[in-house]
Amino acid sequence: MQALNNKDQVYYEAFLKKDHKALDQYYRENYERFVASILKMRMGDIQIAKEIYPECVTILYYNIINKKLEWPLQSRLFTYLMGVAKNIIKNKEKSSYARKIISEEDMQKYDKAFSEIAFYDYQDKAKAVEKLLDLIAEPCKEILKLFYIKEYTAESVSHKLKLNSEGAARKKKFDCLKKLRSLMKENRKEIKKYL
Repeated sequence: MQALNNKDQVYYEAFLKKDHKALDQYYRENYERFVASILKMRMGDIQIAKEIYPECVTILYYNIINKKLEWPLQSRLFTYLMGVAKNIIKNKEKSSYARKIISEEDMQKYDKAFSEIAFYDYQDKAKAVEKLLDLIAEPCKEILKLFYIKEYTAESVSHKLKLNSEGAARKKKFDCLKKLRSLMKENRKEIKKYL
């Protein structure tokens, strides 16, 4: 056990020094074990294991560099790597669930409605856009600005707003567009002044 901990410490110290050769060696050394563990623990299939392995190793590496993971470790590096994998798989499942809740057709319908109403001839309609966004409260106002004015991706929005996943960002956008559409119907006369 001591020798294994020494190996973890050697990798840990190499990662702190941003040693890419050590990272490459760790990556190659643990790949098959990682895939086998994913299958054994029934966390996913071979395709999922292959898909998430680079992301898991990258997170491990940067968590060490950014000192989110400090020596002495509470577990082995590989155990930590598997914990990262578990979280990634859990977040993918949540994202997948959110996509099932909101059909792509509904998302496109609300995206189209918002873009038709809010963004045609932007310079001439700036007041209409401001009015539309004034109708809706935070956090919806911020979410819609990020998606439509700043043109953030779902991934960027989820990161900026500290949401769990891209699916959570899309779900919030969908809900906010639904609220906005309802508010627009209620305030149709007020909005027409600006159009």
